[in-house]
Amino acid sequence: MVNKFKLYLSQLNLRFSKKENDINIPSQSLSFKSRSFFNSLKYKARYSRRNPAIILGIALLVVFVASILMARTIAGNLFGDDRISPPKAKAQQTLNTVFEFPIRDNEGNVVADVKYEIERASLQDAFIYQGKLAKSVKGRTFLVFDLKITNPYIRGIEINTIDYIRIRRNNEKELLAPEIHNDPVAIQANSTKFTRIGVPINETDQNLVIYVGELRGPKKEVKLNFQ
Repeated sequence: MVNKFKLYLSQLNLRFSKKENDINIPSQSLSFKSRSFFNSLKYKARYSRRNPAIILGIALLVVFVASILMARTIAGNLFGDDRISPPKAKAQQTLNTVFEFPIRDNEGNVVADVKYEIERASLQDAFIYQGKLAKSVKGRTFLVFDLKITNPYIRGIEINTIDYIRIRRNNEKELLAPEIHNDPVAIQANSTKFTRIGVPINETDQNLVIYVGELRGPKKEVKLNFQ
């Protein structure tokens, strides 16, 4: 009888230990899941704390790049092209008046003939002179001539372009000489040079006539009728 009772107690003890083991396994599993859950929460918390810093960094980078692009655009608008635009003529007339004069060597022999052509005449209130814009005063304007000079000689030459044009106005006896020029103009060997000369006149001046030729030679008379 005693032996049966001991056997019964040992069986109960064994069942109880099995139940304990059965309970401990889910407990360990629950503990692992809990740790995983809390670790996930901690990671999200750390990420959420870093996220504003990342957003702020990206925003600052965007602002920096935009400021550089804007600065380049402004600089391009301000300094991209500072060239002077040629002023428009109030009136002009195509002339294509040509005369030739000889080039002489040191012994006085003619070596070539320079071709001096007045392509057109114009009236302008502004004139580009030596790369700068010159403006006329009130009541005055510029009479401007576009020249084309051809040197057929094998050597370069220099000439004073204003020596070959004189201007008469209002049927007066006095002749005007061009005052705005780039003389002496250098024309390289076997080449053509374009240049301009001009003279200030009154806006009320009429009956404009030019005389083209060498100072001591015959002159060609050309009347100006601006349109």
